Amino acid sequence: MKVDTYGTIAQNAVIDMREQGRSYSDIAVTLGISLRLLRSWFEKYDGLREAVAAADKFVEESAEHALIQLALGYYGKETKVFMYKGDIIEKEVTKWYPPNPKALEFLLKNINPTKWQDKREITLSAALPTVNSFQEAKSVIASDPTLLPAAKE
Repeated sequence: MKVDTYGTIAQNAVIDMREQGRSYSDIAVTLGISLRLLRSWFEKYDGLREAVAAADKFVEESAEHALIQLALGYYGKETKVFMYKGDIIEKEVTKWYPPNPKALEFLLKNINPTKWQDKREITLSAALPTVNSFQEAKSVIASDPTLLPAAKE
């Protein structure tokens, strides 16, 4: 599709492609225009900018909903096809799709990263005496048993 000028067809095509989750580069290539021209349309036409923002929000909300369903499990419709006494029969059934552990892990890590992150950073601080020799270290340890409780002379 080659579109040289902005119009209703171009606007609808841009919005439809953003709702499908396509990138701006991909949209420009599909329309046969430069990315610079596409960007100039966003600057020039407020209606297009607002419509694309709404399409982006729709895609984000759809992805969030799909991720939640995948993480928690869901029921979906499915068509089963089988043969009975020589006849092909199609039957719509409801199927349970169990939770996906990786999707659940991803969801939890993004909802509350401090609670669900893989590794936690723990900062420990202690005032340890500095020593210059082994003999000095032995005398410090002997004088303060909390430094090395299992140390014996």
